[in-house]
Amino acid sequence: MTNLYKSVSAVVPVYNASTYICETLNSLICQKEPLCEIIIVDDGSSDDTCEIVEKLAKTDSRLILYRLPFNQGVSAARNFGIQVATGAWILFLDGDDIAGERLLARQLNRVQQLAAEGYDDVVLVHSAYQQIDATGKTMNGIMRWKQVLPQEVFGYFLLRNHIITASGVLARHDALTQVGGFNPNLHYAEDWDLWLRLAQKGGFGYVDEPLVFVRRHSENTSKSVTTGLEGEQRVLNQYNIELIKVAIFRRDLPWEVNSSDYAAMLFRLNKWENGYHFLGQVLVCNPGFSTGHFLKGVYYVKRQDWVNARQSFEQTLVLDEQHGAALNNLGALLAVGEKKDEAIQLLIKALDIFPGYLDAKRNMELLTNTQGKDIGYDKLHFTWRELRLVLLAYSE
Repeated sequence: MTNLYKSVSAVVPVYNASTYICETLNSLICQKEPLCEIIIVDDGSSDDTCEIVEKLAKTDSRLILYRLPFNQGVSAARNFGIQVATGAWILFLDGDDIAGERLLARQLNRVQQLAAEGYDDVVLVHSAYQQIDATGKTMNGIMRWKQVLPQEVFGYFLLRNHIITASGVLARHDALTQVGGFNPNLHYAEDWDLWLRLAQKGGFGYVDEPLVFVRRHSENTSKSVTTGLEGEQRVLNQYNIELIKVAIFRRDLPWEVNSSDYAAMLFRLNKWENGYHFLGQVLVCNPGFSTGHFLKGVYYVKRQDWVNARQSFEQTLVLDEQHGAALNNLGALLAVGEKKDEAIQLLIKALDIFPGYLDAKRNMELLTNTQGKDIGYDKLHFTWRELRLVLLAYSE
């Protein structure tokens, strides 16, 4: 491995991270492929985080602590770390997460593998990861993605953030500088915003091993699904709809998949009629495409056409009985009428397939607490896009 590949700086933003910072830093110190430096940027902590870091730094000269004069947010802290780092690559890790000891070695090896295959413009590498709780206990399943071609990355990431967290991401230093780093004006989805800008610079490498342990607890800034969606909207509004369309259809996927994904994007951009038009074409081409029927159901929910919404979700479940979002949405619709028992069974099934599914959990609690009283559509929680195979852990 060349010296260029070995030149990696870790950047760790911290704010009142005393509970976990030792475990985080030790996971970086113990990397099988050594880091050239571990930069800790304290963002105005009021606890003893800095004292803990300074004590640990006496045992390893690669640990370098910088203190910002006041709390500026995680994006500013990461950007400062990028600015002072000397490595050709930057490995990000948040102050409460853990890097598996083979993380960096496997990522650098992946860069070399892709270069050998002709992808020498890789600007970012990430791996599968495992969510853990405050005590370190594993939660849900492993969050995975897949390797895609460089020209497909932007389209895939416009539709959904497949990395979710900056922890464990390895990015080329020069590319980070060229795109301007993290946007400090974004308080949510700031990492996704950066991935989208990097995706227009080069390809992403992926390692299909859970080499990062991402901690979910009450202090996580990314824990709320509502604020996360609001942040996503701000990011998407930066892009022209034609650019989005070209990027989505550049993916090497069947026409109906790209078309339905584009329709879902039009829905997110509040272009409902345009999206519905695409879905009509999709279902003419492939009447058995469950995603097309689900999205039609979403359109009808938006239009408060409850009869057609119900029929669309029923058809979705005929084609895919494990479709979690359709189970929840149909359950919500049935909860309004005289079929509360059927609604409960659908919600139970959704929660059995997707433990921790917030919309289904909230609807179940609503049905349980109303004790036979009528429920209005405005009280129910509908899911507007298909679920991931493994759900993120969010707070309510």
